[in-house]
Amino acid sequence: VNPGTLHAATTFEVAKPNATLTAANFPLHKLANVEDRRSAVLFDADDVVSSQSVTLRKFNDVIPGQAEENCTVTPDPIFSVGGVNVRRVQPRNVPTMINAIFTFRNFWDGRGNAVFNGVDGTGPRNPNARVLQVQADGSVVPVSVAIFPASLASQAVPVLGSNFALACTGRTVNKVGKKMLSLTPLAKQWVDPTDSVLGPLARSRTTPGARGLTQSYVRLVQTAFDPKWWNSDKVVTFPGGVRTISAPTGAPLTTSEFTVMEQNFSLFFGLAVQLYEATLVSDDSLFDRVQLGRATLTSAQQDGLTTFAGSCGGIQCHSGPTFTAASIDSFGADVEPIERRETAAGANAFHDGGFFNIGVRPTAEDVGVGGSNPAGVPLSFARRDFLGLAIPEIAAIQNPLPVISPADVLAVDGSFKAPSLRNVELTAPYMHNGGMLTLKQVVEFYTRGGDFHDAANLDAKIDGVGRLVGKPDRRANVVAFLKTLTDDRVRFESAPFDHPQLFIPNGHPGDAAHVTDDGTGTATDTLVEVPASGAAGSCVGVDGTPHFACPVCGDKKVNQASEQCDGADSALCRGRCRADCTCPPAPTAAAPTAAAPTATAPTAAVPTAAVPTAASPRCGDNVVDQANEQCDGADSASCAGACRTDCTCPPSPRAAVGVVEADAMVNAATPAKSKGPSARLEVDGSPVKHAFFRVRVSGVGARQVTSARLRLQVSNVSHSQSVAGGRIHSVTNCAWDESTVTAKTQPAIDGPVLSTVGAVALGQVVDFDVTSAIQGDGVYCFALESPSSNGVRYNSREAATGQPQFIIAVGG
Repeated sequence: VNPGTLHAATTFEVAKPNATLTAANFPLHKLANVEDRRSAVLFDADDVVSSQSVTLRKFNDVIPGQAEENCTVTPDPIFSVGGVNVRRVQPRNVPTMINAIFTFRNFWDGRGNAVFNGVDGTGPRNPNARVLQVQADGSVVPVSVAIFPASLASQAVPVLGSNFALACTGRTVNKVGKKMLSLTPLAKQWVDPTDSVLGPLARSRTTPGARGLTQSYVRLVQTAFDPKWWNSDKVVTFPGGVRTISAPTGAPLTTSEFTVMEQNFSLFFGLAVQLYEATLVSDDSLFDRVQLGRATLTSAQQDGLTTFAGSCGGIQCHSGPTFTAASIDSFGADVEPIERRETAAGANAFHDGGFFNIGVRPTAEDVGVGGSNPAGVPLSFARRDFLGLAIPEIAAIQNPLPVISPADVLAVDGSFKAPSLRNVELTAPYMHNGGMLTLKQVVEFYTRGGDFHDAANLDAKIDGVGRLVGKPDRRANVVAFLKTLTDDRVRFESAPFDHPQLFIPNGHPGDAAHVTDDGTGTATDTLVEVPASGAAGSCVGVDGTPHFACPVCGDKKVNQASEQCDGADSALCRGRCRADCTCPPAPTAAAPTAAAPTATAPTAAVPTAAVPTAASPRCGDNVVDQANEQCDGADSASCAGACRTDCTCPPSPRAAVGVVEADAMVNAATPAKSKGPSARLEVDGSPVKHAFFRVRVSGVGARQVTSARLRLQVSNVSHSQSVAGGRIHSVTNCAWDESTVTAKTQPAIDGPVLSTVGAVALGQVVDFDVTSAIQGDGVYCFALESPSSNGVRYNSREAATGQPQFIIAVGG
């Protein structure tokens, strides 16, 4: 939680530093009646809920070859517990980077300039921004660059020096360059060898468990960028703050002497981040498939769409395929960089296109795009036009600007960029202050027409949605529609949204009253691991949703190490399988019945040896004779393995499972056309048609794979018998999508022939042996091609019957 540092607030109202937030803390503005903004206020806070960042420290220097920097702890008067510094929190809710490539200006206030100057985030507003360029004669000269559109690069670079984001106070970007270019990329993080981007460079590809990449940052820069931006031995220094470029002396460089590559690190970093984020485009949601005619909405989702686009007015701020009026594609269509709109006060005022004041918080707390950059230049295009200042960022748009006279009215203060609604289900908390936790709370906010009405700046459309008042079911329908904008590749972190292993700060051991000092005046950390995901993604979504193609308790298959049984697959149990996929205890052995007493003739007493009484039942007596015993020593018939010392059965060995997660076909005759989801997979030598398969293998563990076969069923052949069923290869690149892959974009068939199948007939079940390619658990890809011009068709995953299967057996 941030107490509201943008307006100099220092008092925490929602929760103190290092306290644990719960759902009960939201929304931050609570009303007695969620449909009426004028109802009694039960709670209100100017706090901001956002991401944790760094602790407050002063930068001294980098230590080449080390990731850790030399910094001095600075007592933090705001973010501390008992005088010990804790992690700071961003002053605004951090937005998603997915689909941000389409945003004309990034950050909530638009300060991420659309023009990247190679040095910082201010674009052409910084006349002194220069990068270094190597000339043909070997000299190095400072030059200005203006890269458009490049708002994401402008957004990325400033965070390297921000003490609210990544840096000790006072760190410069060339110092970051000197440090990073001496390190192994991702040295402390495991990279999945099937990662869609980094997999080929992952050390884990050849050394299981190894972290980092095989190439250095220097090599990556040399590969990606033109030599004129780095190929020089000149030395860059700043005596008295003045840039000086000199010949090398032959002595090792100090930490205040920079190579051209180190000095230009801001250029490399900004563009690299932008180009990476340009790959993060989510365009395969249910809503997208509906537009393509491949799916339909439920009645609830359709009603929600109708409300959203109609009386709710959501389409006004969240327009176009990106679902935001702040996107590049919106400008020149239904949105201009500067436009007029009616305010709640009735004025026809000028404002920045794609930015709106909707009454989330009082305007004075955070003016948003109404603010200024570090040089005092207004961020707002409308305000700059009003003041007669140049707006070079929008020169490339070619849209004529309106003429704003001194008599005109502006409505820019308190306005924020309209975020994209794609994947909004996964991006809580909501609004620029993070003040709402659920989409239900967001829809209630719009239903009542916002929370704070600064009539001079408030958009007139924020006046409530009568269609939703008193209709919680209809509000739920709007939420149902919004969830159709989620791309499951984002949910399950599959390509292009896969990533290396990450460690996320999650506060500090202790609570809001006590933390543990690490000896420097800073609290020790609690880190949460986000496991690496390969191109095929994760079995559990970022929201906890299980992936339908992954083994889970409840899928009626014993396919996880923790399972002893699963639903109908309960043959290993003496009783019915329990809900947690474990067997119930074995029935207790019946105790012998005491014989009825009978009358006997009295006899003389004869002395005999003492006979011991029977021992009480216990674990270890080799008999299952207690209710809590599943087995006991030699009496272990109900166990798949040896009885454990606590008289319980060990878990059944995990079944090795192979799941065909994706299949696709491509046709060289139509190289740019995707076949999309289809019920057939064609393999042919003329015209060339290939089929691709992606398989996830689990449950192998340390055991040896003794057999692995891809089983297909023939659905059609060119003649009564096809001359060849095909040849199957292993494929290194698994970063393809079955709905979009084409002959142009198909992965290279770079593996050897694993097996070949000869002539096949209609309806025949065919097994391709791929045993040699399966080395253990993981994701594997295969390509099927044919040397014959007599083609064959196989059933695909979308077929009604005979879908591809992966049959695997293990030994040991």
